[in-house]
Amino acid sequence: MISRIYISFGVGMFFMTQLLTGQVEITTAAPESTPDKSLVRIQAKNSFDQPVTGMRGWVVLVDAQGRVVGQRAGWLVGGGKGVDPTKPNSEQPKTSELVAEESREIVMPIDHTGVAEKGLPVGEPVKAKVIIHRLILKDGSMPDPRKYVVEPEKN
Repeated sequence: MISRIYISFGVGMFFMTQLLTGQVEITTAAPESTPDKSLVRIQAKNSFDQPVTGMRGWVVLVDAQGRVVGQRAGWLVGGGKGVDPTKPNSEQPKTSELVAEESREIVMPIDHTGVAEKGLPVGEPVKAKVIIHRLILKDGSMPDPRKYVVEPEKN
């Protein structure tokens, strides 16, 4: 009896993941930097046939030598949006869902005040890398971000 439940659940999950169509496309612009903070502008476009109610990601700033000079994790859609790093998540403003075919700019501030103390040069150009690790759709499904979140090819 228990093995039938597991088999049914496994087959159901297989078919549910096969029914998803669409993706979330993520692009980033060059961060706007000051000596102690960078603003990373992330453009997210939802091409699923339903809204994205939650998207959590990790933004990493990397200098020209490949060294990490700043990082931040937070909700980009839904949950607490990382607007003010001095406030706890419960006090952060909530973001609305990313409806189907909507494109939205998300700004994430990243503090890198300790960079100079670690001996890393301050003021050099940095690149932002966005890694999405949770994606939640309106129907409650959680597609694998490694398959359904893409960065467009750079020409």
